Amino acid sequence: MILGLGKTGLSCARYFSTLGVPFSVMDAKSQPGLLSQLRRLDPEVAFSQLEEDTRFSPQEIDELIVSPGIPLSTRSIQQAISDGIGVNGDVNIFLKQTVVPVVGITGSNGKSTVTALLGEMLENAGFKVGVGGNIGTPCLDLIDLDCDIYVLELSSYQLETIADAKCELATVLNLSPDHLDRYESDTDYYRTKASIYSNANIAVKNDDLDFDFSFDDATELISFSGQRPADSQSYGIRTDSEGTFLCQGKRRILNCDRISMRGSHNAENALAAIAIAERLGVAEEVIAATLASFPGLPHRCELVAELDGTTFINDSKSTNPGSTIAAIKGFAGTSESLTVLIGGQTKDANFSALRDALIDNKATVVIYGEDGRILERSFQGCSATRVSTLDEALKVAVAASTTASNTDHIVLFSPACASFDQFENFEARGERFRSLVQGMN
Repeated sequence: MILGLGKTGLSCARYFSTLGVPFSVMDAKSQPGLLSQLRRLDPEVAFSQLEEDTRFSPQEIDELIVSPGIPLSTRSIQQAISDGIGVNGDVNIFLKQTVVPVVGITGSNGKSTVTALLGEMLENAGFKVGVGGNIGTPCLDLIDLDCDIYVLELSSYQLETIADAKCELATVLNLSPDHLDRYESDTDYYRTKASIYSNANIAVKNDDLDFDFSFDDATELISFSGQRPADSQSYGIRTDSEGTFLCQGKRRILNCDRISMRGSHNAENALAAIAIAERLGVAEEVIAATLASFPGLPHRCELVAELDGTTFINDSKSTNPGSTIAAIKGFAGTSESLTVLIGGQTKDANFSALRDALIDNKATVVIYGEDGRILERSFQGCSATRVSTLDEALKVAVAASTTASNTDHIVLFSPACASFDQFENFEARGERFRSLVQGMN
């Protein structure tokens, strides 16, 4: 039984259909958007609506394939587990089937950027690479490709159904509180992220993280940091009279000014990709050329326009406070003033650290969306305005920038919240911001 008919569920259906394995599908919606594609794949497949009190029969169902968006704590799933029905996920199936090395990348923020960047570095070095997972292509759609290596972005939701990751190389890029509407605590969420290191051959660790990871299964440990390298083998950032450089020990790899991605926080994303790429045999000149040309992904600190002294940045992918903090710090000191647009659904997140970052960087904030009142209370002490919609928030930000005494202003759209109150997803949210800004030109 496949639970959830989104991209992952449909990918699982294609996989089982190809193998000739009988399956049925359930979704919380009675008419999910991909139902027509499922019908074209298999007109006879049984489809029904998933309810909170759905009961699965062990005589009829051997295994539940749970899509990432469905919590394992759902009552019907817990009952199925009690009844002896197995629970699995697409990534776990993929990892057990493939014999090709897999790089697993997770973290609270930046994992899509690092996954795509590393994939491009490997492709530019001549590798046949399959890139997917939580970004782009579901992993089971990659399994029959003729690849030398797979690079997978893995979310905490995907990691929940992985019994034993067994990646050739694994990394947790960073950790900040998120998804507290799904996890009991920060620690519970962090522990799920850390499970990516289970039986990894090579572990790449961020030395700046204060969490008790276990690297007992790893035969090799590689370290990176946003600070100076800890030793000759570690990766980090050095600043001297000639500039700021990405380094391994004292070896300079690239001047940070040559990184095409915007925001100083992307230097750490670049370091993680470099550490992995070099371990996999990518030459330094290929790495440098890729970083100089790779612009970043849409909706991740994406430059939309520069109009009348105001720079507009689309960071719609930011769905938690930690991501917005990173964006604020990434643009700190690059302009005379900064306005941040924040709003949506808070997911029970704690915004105190984000409030401090706004105050420390003298940023103004425009709040919008369903949880606007919660955010307004969270940002007491900040220069804040609350409106209802993103459209209104941008108008307020533009009005503030045009009346300011300076001519060097950044409007940063970095919502720090889920998008589902007003948009289908973060992409639709970012597209709306982009179209609004471009309509001003």
